[in-house]
Amino acid sequence: LFWIKQCKINIMCTEEIFFTIFRESLGFEPFIKKADPSNKNHKIKNTSFRIKECQKFLELREDQVKNAINIDLLKTETISGVLYICIYSALKIKDSPELLEKITDEDQLTTNVVGEILELTTKNVRRLIDEGYLTVVATVEFKYGLASLIKRGEVRKLKDQIPEIKDFWKSKTKINRQMGAKKAVATRQNPNYNPMTFKADFFDNAENLPYKDAKLMKACLSLLSLNYYIERKLSKNIVDQELIDLKNKSLEKLTKVSTDITNIKLYYIQGEDYVHFCSSCMESIKELKYNFKISWDEAHTLSYYACKKCRIDKDYFSIIVFFVQIYEYTFILNASYKDIKPWFKPNHLQHTNKGSWLYPEEDKGLIGITPISDEQLKTYKIFEVINHLKEFINSKDLDFSLNI
Repeated sequence: LFWIKQCKINIMCTEEIFFTIFRESLGFEPFIKKADPSNKNHKIKNTSFRIKECQKFLELREDQVKNAINIDLLKTETISGVLYICIYSALKIKDSPELLEKITDEDQLTTNVVGEILELTTKNVRRLIDEGYLTVVATVEFKYGLASLIKRGEVRKLKDQIPEIKDFWKSKTKINRQMGAKKAVATRQNPNYNPMTFKADFFDNAENLPYKDAKLMKACLSLLSLNYYIERKLSKNIVDQELIDLKNKSLEKLTKVSTDITNIKLYYIQGEDYVHFCSSCMESIKELKYNFKISWDEAHTLSYYACKKCRIDKDYFSIIVFFVQIYEYTFILNASYKDIKPWFKPNHLQHTNKGSWLYPEEDKGLIGITPISDEQLKTYKIFEVINHLKEFINSKDLDFSLNI
C-alpha cells in the first residue's frame, strides 16, 4: 500500500513534458542536490540528461541523439540556453529496439558505405540513385570532390529488392545491346538526342538567355526530371510523398509567376463528372462494380445511377495544363485539378478553354519538334533537381514585368 501511495504521489508530480524519474535511480549525480520543490526548473534538471550523458546512456553517437530529438523521440527543454533531455523518453528508447532502429535509420551514409551494405559497386549505387530507387538527402565536400549522402533507413528497405533489380538490369542490358545500333543512328542524325552532352548543352544555352527566362527554363526542366523520378518510384510501388509535395509547390510557384509572363499559358480541360453517391445508391454501385469488374473511378462516372441526394463534382477529373514556351524549348506539364485545388484560384488562369485542342497526356519537353527523352532527363541527377526546385520556390527575384 505504501508503494502504491508513493507511485500516486510521483504521478501527481508529473510535469507537462518531463516525468519524475530521478538521475540517482540510474546512477547519475543530481544537478541540484537540494532542489526547491516549488521550482519547476529544478525538477526538470533533476529528471533529465545533458546530450553527452544521454549519448552514453543509450550507447549512441552524438549525431544520432540529435536525430532522435529532431524526430521527436527524445523530449527536450531549454533552460537558460542549455538543452535538457527527459530521462523518461530516453528509457523508452533504451527498452525499444524498434525506436533505436528508427533513430539509426536517420543516419546519412556515403555511396561507398551504401555499396558495402548492398554488396554493390559504387557505380551501381549511383545507378540506383539515377533510377530513383535511392534519394540523395544531402551532399558533403571531401578532399577529392562531393559525396552524396543517403539515409540508412532507405537503404535497409531496398536491400531485399536488390536481387530483383539486378535481374531487371540484366534484361535491360540485353535489350540495349540489341537496340544499340538504332540508338547510334538516332544520335548521329539528331545531335540534340545525345544524353551524354544534353545537360551541358542545355545549361550552356540557358547562359545565353536573359536571366529570368533562363531561370524559368531551368525550373521547367527540373519539373520534367522530377516527374521522371516520381514515375520511376511509382513503377516500383514506392510513393515518395516528399517529391510529390515538391512538385506541387513548384507548380504553385509557376502559377503565381504566370500572371506576369506571356511565355506561360494555363489551359483548363474539363473532365467527366464524378458522382459522390449517397449511401443507398452506393450499394447498387458496389454490386455493379463487382459484376462488371470496373474500377472505382469508372464506377463514380455513372451519373445516370445518381439520385437527387447524390452530389456531382464537375472538376474531379479536370486537368490543368501548364504550357511553357521559351525560344526553341517547349514544356507541357499536367496537374490534376483536385490535387492543386487548395491553392489554385480560377482568376490565375490566363487562358481557359473547355474542350481545348490540348488533351491530358504525359508531361513532356520538346527541343524544336524533338522530344526530350528519359535518357536525357536521367543526366539531371535527382539531388540537383531537388536543390534547383527549392531555390526556384524560395526565389524572390521573379518579377517578370522587368526581364533583365
